[in-house]
Amino acid sequence: MRVRVDASRLTQWIRLEAPPPPPGIPDGEGGYIDTPQPLAPPTDWAAIEPVSSTTAELPVAGSIIGALTHHVLLRYRPDITLKTQLTFVDQARRTRRLYVRSLQAPLEQAELLHLWCEEQVA
Repeated sequence: MRVRVDASRLTQWIRLEAPPPPPGIPDGEGGYIDTPQPLAPPTDWAAIEPVSSTTAELPVAGSIIGALTHHVLLRYRPDITLKTQLTFVDQARRTRRLYVRSLQAPLEQAELLHLWCEEQVA
């Protein structure tokens, strides 16, 4: 069985970033840059849907470590991890940032990725 995505559902243009591997990227002055860096390619199309906070808690060892706020569907990318950040502009023209908290490739096939993310509002 093959999992496919209906490309017409992928309507949100997103930017993908992740922190560099430790200790960071040398800055040329003896220090390191540890700010998130764009993935390659840095952008992609996705479907972003809000999820209910009552059904989207991430339990770990009997405690809640964060509330999942969005489900994101996109084509499979091997570079997306639990450290990946997604940035997008919503319909109200606000820039929003989501942090990947869980990910799944349906049927373990490299076709789609389901990401469950948390939005941290400043």
